[in-house]
Amino acid sequence: MSFVGEELNKEIRRINQTRLVEFRAKSRAQADVTSDTSQAATSITQPLPVLTLLDEFRTNTRDNRGLQNDIAGRLLCPVEFNWDDPVVCAAVRAFNSDYDFAISARPRCFYKDEMFDVNNPDNGYLQSYLLVQVYRLIFTSPSSTKDQPEDVENLPTSKKKKTGANCRGNVAQIIHMSEVKPRSIAYAAIHLHFALTDAPYWHPSYHGFNYLDLWNFIVDFFEDPEDEEQEKRSKELLDWWNNRIFEGTRSAANSRGTKMISRKQDAAKQSRRSAPLHNVSTNGAAAGQASGSGNVPAGRA
Repeated sequence: MSFVGEELNKEIRRINQTRLVEFRAKSRAQADVTSDTSQAATSITQPLPVLTLLDEFRTNTRDNRGLQNDIAGRLLCPVEFNWDDPVVCAAVRAFNSDYDFAISARPRCFYKDEMFDVNNPDNGYLQSYLLVQVYRLIFTSPSSTKDQPEDVENLPTSKKKKTGANCRGNVAQIIHMSEVKPRSIAYAAIHLHFALTDAPYWHPSYHGFNYLDLWNFIVDFFEDPEDEEQEKRSKELLDWWNNRIFEGTRSAANSRGTKMISRKQDAAKQSRRSAPLHNVSTNGAAAGQASGSGNVPAGRA
């Protein structure tokens, strides 16, 4: 997926820019020391600063991605493993059984800001900027991913694409999709994870990482919660997603969480209203006297 490669290259450019700034600063400092004749002898022993820049990803192939790449590998690594530890990093790359990345459905690429709370593993899970953008790319058109803030909490909802005789709608419109569903999140997550690998072609398993297992894990996360707290968390997470993907959905449009009654519920309500009433005037008068008020006109109720 070229989009993922382009997003990774943004990170590469940031890293290279930082390295360039540091290199220039060190070079200036060494030049100042060298120009001072009193410290000239000392400066000879100082090693010259070296500038090492990272190569950008090729967006039309996944050849240079995967665990062996520092950037992609960090995103694929399960959050419970410390990728910044050289020993752990080497063990993950070697598929050591104690650090097997295929055992976890919690790679860093799924977490908001790539941060993991060891005391609350669900905090930030399935809320990464990359995952939201891949979801938009698939369901609400590539244009909805352009020029978006990288702070995922401030991402605006995708604008509805206008359709006409000569204009085809996006995937969400074509399949009449108006709100985010757990299985669509799982679908986007699989696309993101696979795009970070160096696999030459699609396969349901990558170095032992099973994408069907990932699908089931994410779907169960929403649809088969372990307890009431987890159920509340999954509902809140769906609301969070809808607020960043669709306009006019229940969660995006109504912060009170009120749900409109269904057609069947409305029909039952109308049926109750049309049923014969007994002692309406007597009961109504008694109720009015008990509340300290008389009858209320229907038009002002």
